[in-house]
Amino acid sequence: MSSFRFTIYLRLLVGMLTLVALSTTVAVSVQEHTLSRDLERAANDRLDGATDAARNLLRSHRQRVLARHRVLARTPEFRANLATAHVPTLSRLAEDLMRREPELDAVLFTNSKQGLVASSGDTSLVNALAAHSPFIPLCSTGCEEALASGESFLIEQASTFAIGTSIPLFLENRSVGTLRSVETVKPAVLEEWSQLIAGKVEIVSALSPLGRFEAVVSQAGANQLRVQMSFQAEQRALARLRKMLGGAGILAIAFSFVIAIPLSRRLLSPLRQIEEASLRISNGDLTVRLPARQDDEIGDVSRAFNSMLERIESSQAELERAQRIGRLGGWSQAENSLDIEMTREMCSILGIPPTRGPVDSSRVLDHVHRDDVGPLEAAVRACRERGTPFSLDFRVVRDDGSVRVVHGHGERCVGSDGKTRLEGTIQDVTERKRAEEQVRTLAYEDGLTGLGNRRDFGETLHRSLVECRKTGQPLAVLFLDLDDFKLVNDTLGHRAGDDLLRVVAERIKDALDALGGTSQSPSVHRLGGDEFAVILPELESADVPLQVAQEILSRFLSPVVIDGGEVDVTVSIGISRWPDEGEDSESLLRGCDTAMYAAKQDGRGCYRVYDASMRDSLERRLDVATGLRKAISEGQLQVHYQPKVDLKTGGIGGLEALLRWNDPTLGVISPDEFIRVAEQTGQILALGEWVLRDAIHQARAWSDAEVACGPISVNVSSTQINAGVVVDTTSRLLSEAELDPSLLELEITENGLLGDERQAIQVLKELKALGIALSLDDFGTGYSSLSYLRRLPIDTVKIDRSFVSDIDTDPQDYAFVASIVSMANVLGLHIVAEGVENDQQRELLSEMGCHMIQGFLYGPPLPGDDVPAFLAGWKPKRRRRRASSKPQR
Repeated sequence: MSSFRFTIYLRLLVGMLTLVALSTTVAVSVQEHTLSRDLERAANDRLDGATDAARNLLRSHRQRVLARHRVLARTPEFRANLATAHVPTLSRLAEDLMRREPELDAVLFTNSKQGLVASSGDTSLVNALAAHSPFIPLCSTGCEEALASGESFLIEQASTFAIGTSIPLFLENRSVGTLRSVETVKPAVLEEWSQLIAGKVEIVSALSPLGRFEAVVSQAGANQLRVQMSFQAEQRALARLRKMLGGAGILAIAFSFVIAIPLSRRLLSPLRQIEEASLRISNGDLTVRLPARQDDEIGDVSRAFNSMLERIESSQAELERAQRIGRLGGWSQAENSLDIEMTREMCSILGIPPTRGPVDSSRVLDHVHRDDVGPLEAAVRACRERGTPFSLDFRVVRDDGSVRVVHGHGERCVGSDGKTRLEGTIQDVTERKRAEEQVRTLAYEDGLTGLGNRRDFGETLHRSLVECRKTGQPLAVLFLDLDDFKLVNDTLGHRAGDDLLRVVAERIKDALDALGGTSQSPSVHRLGGDEFAVILPELESADVPLQVAQEILSRFLSPVVIDGGEVDVTVSIGISRWPDEGEDSESLLRGCDTAMYAAKQDGRGCYRVYDASMRDSLERRLDVATGLRKAISEGQLQVHYQPKVDLKTGGIGGLEALLRWNDPTLGVISPDEFIRVAEQTGQILALGEWVLRDAIHQARAWSDAEVACGPISVNVSSTQINAGVVVDTTSRLLSEAELDPSLLELEITENGLLGDERQAIQVLKELKALGIALSLDDFGTGYSSLSYLRRLPIDTVKIDRSFVSDIDTDPQDYAFVASIVSMANVLGLHIVAEGVENDQQRELLSEMGCHMIQGFLYGPPLPGDDVPAFLAGWKPKRRRRRASSKPQR
């Protein structure tokens, strides 16, 4: 049996009837509300009048009681008894008054000091009378006026009212006390009042809630005199009117129903045409059109419908074109169905001929690489059963045998029909994956030897230490440094040096392969220059690093043939083991470095394992640390300045501040050595502030002397950034010197941004807020990713000299530097290349789009006193035009 369908016809019919019913209901409600409001207002007016009348009745009753009690006080008998002033006599008089006057409920006499003398009647009323403080008028000549005064008052009595009176008593113009009497308000009096006001007068507790048509006339203690009016007559009249209006409404609804049926059918005829056209459209027929002959709203709808169909056809064509350009296809699958509906572009991506109908899911899976079928099926199953969206990459094998990488996304959703289905997209990301792999290769792989670079070494060592801490197996790190490698470069040239480095890399890998199985997943890395490192995780025994080092050394017993000549090569190796010689990466690297220098000091071509006996290097570092502390405090350090040349104009675009130290005892000490010692001993903060202060004051002096040198670059260490002092220090020094912040640039190395990324970026933003330019120094040698640049608030990227030095001879270095320049230009960053030593390098960098260069091509760093003369004699070098300067493979 088919379910009930609430069609538009029924909805229109019901809507019209509802509208009539609503209108009728509103009209009835308005009339009823108006009448009810008028009746209620009249009832309130009646209540107000009755309340005023009741108050007047109460006032009159009190006056009558007071007048009657005055008459009692004036009788001769009363005065004669009063003159005796005898208490028993007065008590009998009070009792006689109670017998003679049945209305009285209590009587008492007081003396001139208002003390109780005699009383009769209800005790509670007597007490209430005694507690009252009456007003006693003066009586100097006659007492008639005093006797005529008196007063009345209300007394609380159980559940009723009592009216008390107090009349002053005088004999021979002398006050002898008062006569106090009380009468309760009898039910007959209340009944009489109720008849007079045409309502109900009653005495109730003040705690009783006040009724809708009820008002308070007066109150005595916890009792209230109230007036209550009836509203029944008005309510009966309102009920009769409601029945009459309801009957009229029913007649109106019935009449509307008779008219609504044919009217609804006539109005719905065009809608049925639209419904039929919609069904054809849902079946994929976009050629259907509606007749648009009527010149009314229905005709407007038909024309709009036809226009919409034309736009849908156009949009569908544009969507298919966009999907084809973006290589993006869509799919959907009904719940508990094996069929998949796919767009034309998805069929193209999978290599399946386009089809209008759904495709069996097994046919789609046949095109998925067999290694990726399992993960894809698991993701789809989780999405179908638990509603977990999935997003993953997998490979598809097309009918022509080509393999494409696609990114699939899917999620569970509820369709317009209320049924659950899976929907998603796939996008061909083959080219993007290739580009990402190329970028990763540039970021993690040494372009010369194919080994992992310094960044790869750092991350691999970190992962290996984490794993070793879990398993408890030892780990070793070997540092290798070629002996006299600079001599090979200087005598045979950089190309021969590069060939030597490639051979060294191969021999190290061969040595590890020959000792396979002694360590889990050993790795070889080139750290830069002639430095290599080997990581040996999860060692079988503590002797494995020694065996590996000996095997590597044995590989260099035979000379290396380069350009037809033989070159004898030796390697110095430093070994540090976890956990014996170091607990973390830093201590391991420090131990390796110390051991390697010990090997060089012991004759080179050997290996040394770090231990506590290696004191020479430590003593040297101690001497350097002590001398450095003294140099900072006594001003023995000097700042030299190296110019940065603008490749476009040939002018000086700025200077870099470089620290130099000539110790009276130790002699000239390399910046690499004493800066490393400063980092290790905690003096880097003081050293950094000293250099920054000197450079800022020098810049101020040149600015005052109108020496146009451009901004001065000062290097900032990672310790300064992590310690959180660089912002305050820089701001304070700029204020002290009153230097324009635009004349200062701070250079931060990639390594300086390691650690808390969020904190480092925040520090850079605060420096930028001071108006200082920021530069990323030695780019390409650190551990940061290339995408890191997009998040850093920097202005300049400085390409490390290790990549620039060989761009005129090494195609890989050329390509790497060119990719960095291109990327930086896309990001809108300024580019400075370091270590430029010849004109060919300068020309290549200029062709790439590099903005500025610095290096010995223009001279060594100069003392501050020599800079003005150098700038005054500077002559821009014009760029020579070259046919092609790109190195060939």
